[in-house]
This record gives sequence, C-alpha cells and structure tokens, in this order.
Amino acid sequence: LMTTHKKKKKAHALGLRLEWVGYSRKNYVFPDEQPSPHTSFGEELAYLKAHSKDSELAGQSAAFDGQGYVLGPITGDHWFVYISDQCERPSFMATERTINIMMFDLADEVRDAFYLQSSEESEDLIATGKIMTQRSGLASLVHADKSVVDAHAFAPCGYSMNALCFESYTTVHVTPEKNCSYASFETNTALKSYGSLVKNVLTVFKPKRVVVTLFADEAGLSELPRSATFDGMPRLEVAGTGTYQRADFSSLHVECDCICLMANYILNENLPTSSPVSLASGVAAPLEACGGTAGNKASSTNKKKKRGLAVDFPQPYPHVGSLQ
Repeated sequence: LMTTHKKKKKAHALGLRLEWVGYSRKNYVFPDEQPSPHTSFGEELAYLKAHSKDSELAGQSAAFDGQGYVLGPITGDHWFVYISDQCERPSFMATERTINIMMFDLADEVRDAFYLQSSEESEDLIATGKIMTQRSGLASLVHADKSVVDAHAFAPCGYSMNALCFESYTTVHVTPEKNCSYASFETNTALKSYGSLVKNVLTVFKPKRVVVTLFADEAGLSELPRSATFDGMPRLEVAGTGTYQRADFSSLHVECDCICLMANYILNENLPTSSPVSLASGVAAPLEACGGTAGNKASSTNKKKKRGLAVDFPQPYPHVGSLQ
C-alpha cells in the first residue's frame, strides 16, 4: 500500500483518470509482526480512504471511497477485499477475471528447486532465476518460450517471476523455507474453464493446503458454466499428488458488477487418483493461447477496462487427473 501515492502521482502526471481501486490479501500468518499500515485490515482501509483527500485527485475522490469485505471462515483461511469501482462502460464489455492460487506446505522436492545450489551461490541471481524457472517446471506452465519472462532468484532461497503474453500476465512468488513454505500463482488469462489450470499449478507445487480466489466482472463470470470455476469443483484430483477436497466456498457481489469467489482445499493423499502425468512431458501450458485472450487488469490502483475474450486451450488438452 505504501506505493499508492507514487502510483497516483504518476497517473496524474500522465493525465490519467483513476477509475478502479482494488486491494486484497489473505489473512497473515503472523499478523502481530506486520508494519504499519498493515497491522490490521481496518488500518489498511483507513490508509486507503485517506487518499480521497489528496489534492491530486480533484474530482476523483470517490475512487478511494470503496468498501471492505471478508470472505471465508474467520477462524481459518480468509480473504480481505477492498474495491472501489468508478468505471463507466457497458456491462457487456466488462468481462475480465483474475485467479490467484495460494499454496502452503510445499513438497520437499519442490522446495529444493528454489534454493541456490552450491554452484549457483556466486552467480547472477537473474540468471539463476531462469534456471529455477526451468528446473521447477514453471517454464512449461507459463509457456516461457512464447512469453516475456522476468524471473529473479534470492539468496539463499526464494523466487519471483512475472510473465507477459500479449495482454495476459502471470505472477509467481515462492518462499520455500520448510517451516513456512508458500507459493502463489496469479494470472488474468481468460479461460473457459479453470480446472486444468488449477490442477497443473498444483502438479508443479504439490502443496498440502490451497486457497483459490477469483476476481471477475459479472459479465465475464456469466460466460462460464458453474463447473468451470471452483464453485463447481468440490474435489480436484491431481495425478501423482492426491485429491484436494474443498473445505469451504464463499462468494460475494461487490460494487456494481464485481464478483469475488474464494475456496479452501486440503490435500487428502489417501484418496486414489489417476496415473501420474508429467507436466514437462506434454501437458499443454495454460498460457499457450494467451495471445489476445484477456483484458489487462492493471495492478493495485489503476484499472483500464478492456473486452476480454474467453478462449479454450489448444486441443487436445489433457487434464491432470479427472474433475468430479
């Protein structure tokens, strides 16, 4: 949130009008150790609303007059959402959606891929980031050969990556320490179904606990059948890993046309799955058809609405396991 003022100032210098402000996060593992303004969601909301008094927002103060919401069980993993939508456009043009997959307790072999090896300790961390992209399986997942990929490794461990494919973006962050291992995968690629994408991401990271969220314009979500999102996915079978069972599901309609969905999944390794399938050996990457498939949702404080066209994966697209 501390970058909000800089973004406003840059937008003002470019003569841009602020139309959409969004901020969301999962509840913190260590909330008492967060610096201001992140000590609580209430403080974050107050910080955002304070920007409405900024003189650079003359006539646009409503852009920081949104509301805060909570999805999910307050006693477990939940999601804080703030949205202020001042966009003026026909509803049929608002078809954007962004999915975020947050994964906890990663498999040991997955965590190892994001540690610097002895031969890499003195190397350029950007070059090592490219190596991590390949050895982790992420290169196949984001179709690195057809995307602009900016990957960065950290010492002694950790990884961040941004990938662009036409108007679609993908962002990945990994914290591999055993006592707090975590990975997130976010993309605004508009798909006709998110089952294969979610299961391919789970195949790469093999987490024990998963939180999946979806921001979607109402018109964009109406394009999809219920079975295309995790609303219709009580179980996710991931070959070679196990079956993820949905623990809870929440949905919320905010502002005039924004839908927020959230689901928590827990891995049950005792349930049978299909035969193992290797992502690197032939599963089509979810961004293979990313050219022109999604409107570009800008980050954090500025959003320009574009028409997003949902497309299917190139056929045939083998699922990792089967959806029930």
